[in-house]
Amino acid sequence: MARRTNRLSFERLENRDLMSGGLLAKVINAGNGPFLFINEAPGDAGEANAVQVTRLNNTTVRVTGLENSGGTVTRVNGHLAQNFTLGTARDLVVALGAGDDQVRVLNAKFRNVFIGTSLGSTPDNDTVDLTKVTTTGSVDIRTGEGADKVSISNSTIGDGPEDVTNIITGGGADQVFIHGSPSPFPGTTDPHGFMGDLVINTGGGADRVEIGANDNTFVEVHGNLIVNTFQDITEPDADVVHLTQTFGDNLVAIDTGAGNDSIQMGGVHGNDIVLVAGVGDDTAVLNQVISFNKMFLAMSEGNDNLNATDLEATNLLSIDGGGGFDRLQEHQDGPIGQKEVTGWEVINGVLVTGSHAGTVGGLGGDGSLQP
Repeated sequence: MARRTNRLSFERLENRDLMSGGLLAKVINAGNGPFLFINEAPGDAGEANAVQVTRLNNTTVRVTGLENSGGTVTRVNGHLAQNFTLGTARDLVVALGAGDDQVRVLNAKFRNVFIGTSLGSTPDNDTVDLTKVTTTGSVDIRTGEGADKVSISNSTIGDGPEDVTNIITGGGADQVFIHGSPSPFPGTTDPHGFMGDLVINTGGGADRVEIGANDNTFVEVHGNLIVNTFQDITEPDADVVHLTQTFGDNLVAIDTGAGNDSIQMGGVHGNDIVLVAGVGDDTAVLNQVISFNKMFLAMSEGNDNLNATDLEATNLLSIDGGGGFDRLQEHQDGPIGQKEVTGWEVINGVLVTGSHAGTVGGLGGDGSLQP
């Protein structure tokens, strides 16, 4: 009988390596270019990416891949990092699609900065961070649907009133953090903070917006400061808005829409100040809030609580509780030109009858606040 020899053989199985994510980065000479453009590499659409953009000097920008939410490192043009020749008077444009993306801009100066992580149709959780960034133009950040986080700290945005900072986070439980720069007094000529309007729209979802002090610093907005925490004014989500040591040259306005919202303002200055809490059982705590013209506080429908200390308004202070059973605690007002208090059932622990003399001018009744 012939002897049979069996040989073991191996077949190569399909590659199951984790996707690392990949980006294309290049300087484009078009429009008002050249500008640095970063987007997803072909074949990597929808992958989670993480990238950092820094400036090495006035003519060189470094783009570095970071560890992403998938646990791998994003590649930039197939490399861990790559340098690009680009002057400080040029734009940065980042356009990413689906996936839990992270974009960090650190120690860098550009003309305009445009960051979009919302090109995909599926909700995802994106993070955008600007730290020690200087621009001579505008900043526009759009993260789309999902639980996103946007932070800007120790940065100077724009060099004139036309330079707007616009943050739109879309639906989902979003977080926006704005922390300041070391400027000791409001109204100084030091080029800190936001030279034009700062407009924040967090859309639907239980959102959180914090603007203010971080390590004894201040936030200065030399245009209008507008915060809207809803997409539809009837949304029942509970939002949180905190403003601390924040100084606005023009309008400071907060509108939280419907829901049981929480608002805190401390050490806030503005020419005009508007707070609209919307329908719901809302709570607001205000301390050392100063308007150099008029201040309107409208708690709207619901069983609301407002605790106010050291309010100042040069021409008018209007405090309205709206419908519902509302409680007002008010202490130690500063200088006030004219004062109107309406719609409160309990003031400083004392039951008030016939308190509903009307609401404050229908503020916020038709939608979001605008400068």
